[in-house]
Amino acid sequence: MRLGADVVKDVALASRREWLLADGLGGWAASSVLGLNTRGGHGLLVTAATPPYPRLVLLSRVEEAVTCDGVRYELGTNDYGTALHPRGFEHADAFVLSSFAEGIPVVLMEAMAMEIPCIANYIAGIPELLRDGIDGLLVPASDEKGLAGAIARLMDDPELRLRLGRASRTHVLEDYNLPHNILALDAIFRRRVGGGRELQREPAKLNAD
Repeated sequence: MRLGADVVKDVALASRREWLLADGLGGWAASSVLGLNTRGGHGLLVTAATPPYPRLVLLSRVEEAVTCDGVRYELGTNDYGTALHPRGFEHADAFVLSSFAEGIPVVLMEAMAMEIPCIANYIAGIPELLRDGIDGLLVPASDEKGLAGAIARLMDDPELRLRLGRASRTHVLEDYNLPHNILALDAIFRRRVGGGRELQREPAKLNAD
């Protein structure tokens, strides 16, 4: 499952991105990518079937938090119907994509478009999208120390986070704008194959509603 800051910071959307992990013996764990449990009645589900081994609810919830310089940051989220507490999704100040095989990841574009400073691996098409030191930080794949160093660098340098975030949004909007690129590609094809009317950009229409 891939997701960017636009998903993590949208409670309604992130709460629908659920995960389920089963051990093949009747045991399982589940939640959402936000850490917001969206399913109720787990006790009934546990006792409703007859698996090979007895079922017990061992743990219903884990609350995660990080303490930095004496300040505690709650990472999870609970929905109490009229309020969300804590609001861990609001602490997404950077995005890290550690991977071994990618093309040009859409999730990375989404994070960059949100002005979220990004760290990714120097593989495949990523360096074309995320230029090291210009609009993001790149590290070799499997370089654990390099990845940790890049994360620490962003944590310790607010000005760098701001600069990379702004530059990454500008880069995505200018060079990875779908309507603009469709027109550019259409012009290239028509020049190569000869003649023909080029597509014209239509003015944006505003919905009066």
